[in-house]
Amino acid sequence: ATLASLGLGDNLTGHVILLHPLAFAGWLGLLVTALNLLPIGQLDGGHISDAMFGQRRSAMIGSAALVALFGLGIFVWSGLLFWAFIVWFIAGRKGLPPLNDITPLGAGRLALGWFALATLAAILIPVPHELFESLGIPCPYL
Repeated sequence: ATLASLGLGDNLTGHVILLHPLAFAGWLGLLVTALNLLPIGQLDGGHISDAMFGQRRSAMIGSAALVALFGLGIFVWSGLLFWAFIVWFIAGRKGLPPLNDITPLGAGRLALGWFALATLAAILIPVPHELFESLGIPCPYL
């Protein structure tokens, strides 16, 4: 939605956009994908973080991400608390170490890792409350 507001500018003012059920399903799929890319524990993002930064740094990054998710749930939007508990319960555990933790990643795999983290950031960019108001949708986090 933030990218839509950047691309369309003031053209959204006074209009209500109704999502088709398939578009809503796509949005939900993106949300679940973004949650899976969080660099926490046994989620895909945790495995990517382990490979890119090593297990010790990855554990610190994962702890910080989980604390941030709980903090956002407490201070920004309480709906995130549900997802924070789900992520903590399911993925917060440490799994088995990788079979090869000695060989460094090549440039291509590092680029894919950074692309995955950029994808996470692009999906989870917060939507400004002005966009909610211009679309006539009650803002969930105000």
